Amino acid sequence: MSKKILIISIAAGSGHIRAAQALAEYAQASLPDISAEHINISDIANPLIKLFNQDIFELSIENWPKAWGKAYEASDNRPMASVLGRASKLQRPFNYKVSRYLKSKNPEGVIFTHPSLAQIMAASFRRYSPEIKLSLVATDYHVHSFYNASNIDRFFVANQNVKNNLLHAGVAEDKISITGIPINPRFYLKHDINELKRKYKIDNGRPTVLFIASWASGLLSESELVYIIKQLLEFKPEINLIFLASGNKEAYDTAVRSFPGEKRLLTEIWTDAIDEYMKISDIVISKAGGITVSECLSLNKPMIIFNPMPGQEERNAEFVEENNFGVKVDSEKEIVSVLSKAMALSKDSSQSLAPKENPCTKIFQYFE
Repeated sequence: MSKKILIISIAAGSGHIRAAQALAEYAQASLPDISAEHINISDIANPLIKLFNQDIFELSIENWPKAWGKAYEASDNRPMASVLGRASKLQRPFNYKVSRYLKSKNPEGVIFTHPSLAQIMAASFRRYSPEIKLSLVATDYHVHSFYNASNIDRFFVANQNVKNNLLHAGVAEDKISITGIPINPRFYLKHDINELKRKYKIDNGRPTVLFIASWASGLLSESELVYIIKQLLEFKPEINLIFLASGNKEAYDTAVRSFPGEKRLLTEIWTDAIDEYMKISDIVISKAGGITVSECLSLNKPMIIFNPMPGQEERNAEFVEENNFGVKVDSEKEIVSVLSKAMALSKDSSQSLAPKENPCTKIFQYFE
């Protein structure tokens, strides 16, 4: 009989959801003895749980990013993290129906991909089953002290630096496993790159730049977006440019309308094959989410990180720059000026930073 593992996430930033989806897909494809189910708490939680753990985050990032960054830094000490942990526990009365639903799944193990969920729910699972294995995946390259949630048996982290963050927060060393950050298993599939380029009608004779505009709606005006694409298309030597609008119809329509018939520009509003687009690219221009950084690392693709959000993304960008794996820019006018430098970065550093095996493998080994 297969072991039941719940993977619990919340849509407070896409990375927590994507990590959970990666774990679930890996288990389904590779682990016949594991029955893994991903549950997005945003879909079933009391509105107050969603308000405190998703809506406030999204509003803060969109409207008050600097204030969010200061709050992130303020929480990165044990006394403040302890206060926040106690505050999170005040949400438990609103979590009764969700807890009852989750317990009805009768899991033998739980993987949380967001620290707030661990703070709110781990104690309830522990009371339900003293032997249940409770774990927390860190989805960034820096974590603050709030991650030190009681009742968590194992913390899965990207690297030694993140392990050090948790040790500083008071987590016992034997509870921390360095696994890497889980990403979709498709990133580990081998492809014939020339065939992929033919599939997407990409000219093999030029370098290819992948521009992922998941941040375009809140940070760039229409004129700024057009400026970036125009400058990239005018770059010498010539490049191919793939623009992924990440579901942002306004950004997609702007690109299509502004560059009609441009043969070196491929524009997509959305894709479920981000791994293929990354594989045919030589460099990625993107935000600094922990999952995106990990995807680029796995494929040895250097990055240009545009205007990272204060807090986690700034720390992820620091990790990328410190390890000579990419360049951070704060203005759209800087992107083209650093393109040659970023494309020239050695791939040796990314090969040493990327996990040698799929992080999902190591994470599920804990539940064997």
